Amino acid sequence: MHWDWDALRTALQVLNLAATGAIGLGAWVMRRQMANRAAIERLERTIAELERRLDRHEARIGDMPGHDHLHALARELQRLAEGQKEMEGRMQHISRALDRIETYLLEHDR
Repeated sequence: MHWDWDALRTALQVLNLAATGAIGLGAWVMRRQMANRAAIERLERTIAELERRLDRHEARIGDMPGHDHLHALARELQRLAEGQKEMEGRMQHISRALDRIETYLLEHDR
């Protein structure tokens, strides 16, 4: 049996080149997968942090008064302002009456 060593050597070189290319391609794919996995993990951490912040803000917003509460507060403030004006009017009348009493007492005390 006669072997063609040149053909065998060429075949081995082609096989070696193909194997080296396959290993290089595999290493490149693995590096890309690791980089993608690391990027995905960073994004997941960022998303988790944003979800925690969103939950805190939603809780704060939930504790804030709503439109109905603010409307009721505005009505109550309006009622208090009207009551204060009424008291100011009464105090003016009382003040005038006290001034008249004081004037009378000063004039008739002599």
